Amino acid sequence: MTSSTDVLHPSSDSVSPRQAVTWQIGKDGIATILIDVPNTKVNTLSTKSMTELNDAIDKIAATASVKGLVIASGKADNWIAGADVVEVQWLQNRPQIESYNATQLGKEVFGKLEKLPYPSVAAINGTCLGGGTELALACTYRIAAKNAKIGLPEVKLGLIPGWGGCIRLPKLVGLQQSLGLIMEGKILDAHKAWKINFVDEVTEITNVLSRANE
Repeated sequence: MTSSTDVLHPSSDSVSPRQAVTWQIGKDGIATILIDVPNTKVNTLSTKSMTELNDAIDKIAATASVKGLVIASGKADNWIAGADVVEVQWLQNRPQIESYNATQLGKEVFGKLEKLPYPSVAAINGTCLGGGTELALACTYRIAAKNAKIGLPEVKLGLIPGWGGCIRLPKLVGLQQSLGLIMEGKILDAHKAWKINFVDEVTEITNVLSRANE
């Protein structure tokens, strides 16, 4: 895929500082979703950010000119650190239906991403854990910076990856390689993630976005 800085169809929400997810489509047909949760050093996935991501994917999918999608981070050295821990803890004290609905939202969003009729690339410029790993698994390709850390550490807290990661990971890297990540919460550096075929390429952090756009 080739990149363009020209915007054909910018999101009307992209100027709002309250948005965690913004998007644009270049004249070359490459869409970019930027995740940048405001007022925090790391990106996390909450009901709010997942809803925004869902809306962005819907709008991009409805645009016939799109030829590919890149999902990037607005943080300097962090892609997505996982689910919003505060919200997870809050849900534990709420009726079970609310936890179920949150899980279903994640499955729905990642399912839409996976089914897009063109390539999607996760431009992983740093920490990629928990829900971030599950989001990356729903993409067609994954480009990682050398400083990336990838895994599903929530299992150490007794939380099973609930957005499809337990299914997509074995399909991608094989059952044997996925067991340590799913059952033990192992965290891989970028090179090890590449060796097991989780990421397709490892590059310098300054090159991640440009490589994802190629």
